[in-house]
Amino acid sequence: MSDETIEQNSTDFERALFAGEGIVTLEIQVTQTTHEKMLAALARKGLEPEAGLRIMLTMGLGYLEGQRFLQSGHADQDRLLDDLLNLESKAAVMKYHAYDYMRDNKIMEMRMRATQSMAKDYEQAIGRLRTEIEVLQAENEASRQELERARSSGDLGDQVGPKGAQPSRALSSRIGRLLRRQPG
Repeated sequence: MSDETIEQNSTDFERALFAGEGIVTLEIQVTQTTHEKMLAALARKGLEPEAGLRIMLTMGLGYLEGQRFLQSGHADQDRLLDDLLNLESKAAVMKYHAYDYMRDNKIMEMRMRATQSMAKDYEQAIGRLRTEIEVLQAENEASRQELERARSSGDLGDQVGPKGAQPSRALSSRIGRLLRRQPG
């Protein structure tokens, strides 16, 4: 599956799940006693405060929706109301986390694209450097062979470089060591 297909599937999924959705921050005031009771009820259920408060709000919404349903006079109303309350609260928490994860996923996708672009640039630079290394190795080999020919024919003498220029003893010694290291 290509990155483009994954991105398209991710976008379609997000559009379907969050059609017309956004995140709203609620800020309400309650008494300290009410807050403590809420936190205690969440602790008894083993819920973290952030997720638990969302569940409480959606359960309250489910309760209100359930009351409307009960007033319409259907059979098995108590069981259906409990099911509705549980499903609505779980769905709301899951939807929030899915929204949060989708946002994180988009950030990771952007970072991945940037990293892939950098990797492509590095691969191109490596290709250029390899070509440059091959050219330099060929030039080095040609220079070594020319130096060897000049030495073997006696044309080199003590001069290296422009006519009349004398190499330093250190340079001559270094060239000699380099030539001795060359294979072949």
